[in-house]
Order: sequence, then C-alpha cells, then structure tokens
Amino acid sequence: GVFPPGVNKHFVLSKPLSKHGFTAVSTKEVLKKAIEEQDDSANQIEECIQNGVNVPGDTMTRLLIKHLSELTNEGQTRFYVSGFPRCEENSKTWLTLAKGIFKVVALIYVSYTRKEYETELDEMEQVTGVKPDFEEMTKKYDYFLQNTKNVDDDFGTKKLIKLSATLDDNTISTKV
Repeated sequence: GVFPPGVNKHFVLSKPLSKHGFTAVSTKEVLKKAIEEQDDSANQIEECIQNGVNVPGDTMTRLLIKHLSELTNEGQTRFYVSGFPRCEENSKTWLTLAKGIFKVVALIYVSYTRKEYETELDEMEQVTGVKPDFEEMTKKYDYFLQNTKNVDDDFGTKKLIKLSATLDDNTISTKV
C-alpha cells in the first residue's frame, strides 16, 4: 500500500484486509527486525532512517522476499504489505528481484490532501501524546509526493485501487 509518511499505514488497512484473508506485513517492522538481527544491511537502514530517505529498493525487496517467504513456509499465502513501494525505484527493483516468487494482484494507493495529512498528524499527537515535528513531516510528505508519482504505472499490476484517506473501514473493505 502506498501512503504518505507518518500515517499509520499498517493500522488503516489491516482490519479491512484481514476480512479478506490477508496477512498484514509492515515494512517498518521488517526494517526493525533487520536492525535487531544485525542483518548485513542494518547500518544502511539506520542511516536511511536518520536521513529521512527511502531504503534502497534492492535492500527492501530482499528483506520483504525473505519475510514473505518465512510467512509462506508457515502456511500464509495472501499478504498486504504496508509502506511499499515507496518510490519508482522500489517498484522496478521488486519487479526484477521478486519476479516469479510473489505476484502482486493490486496496489492500494491512499491519497491525502495536505489538509487531511495535517489533520492525521494532529490526531496522532492526541492518540500517542507525542507531538510530531510538522516541518520534518511536511518535508517527508513532499518527498513522498514527488517520488510516488509513477509508482502505479511501473509496479506491474493492472489493478490500482485509489482510496481517499477519509473512508471508513467498511467502505475500504467494500472497495478492496
């Protein structure tokens, strides 16, 4: 699923997609696991996070393939991956490295206007008690918008599901 940074991508679609038998996979959790397990890419991942840039597609794709393969070995076969692809480079790398391993049937793109995004950040502060750095998050939001312009064209799926950030769980479930 393609969402702007700082919104709880994993939470937004996990519930409606679980109704359809999908296992939610959070790229944030995949990256945290790689760091905790001191994967070869741990330092690179930490540096990307510190600098607010995307983890390179080859690294992210390798980690996702590994994680999805582990889940497949446990008998799970349908996945919703939140936070991926982040940019065109992620899409192209996935198409190259995951070809024949995992098939993407749809790309879910949730659009936020700048106002909806700011409202989401305000709500996050109310829930978590942590005040987001609005300047930093706006910078990340602009980076997201610039880097996801053609993801849907490049990702190799014929089914693009565009959703508004204002939809409720039932509407999302119906559209998916």
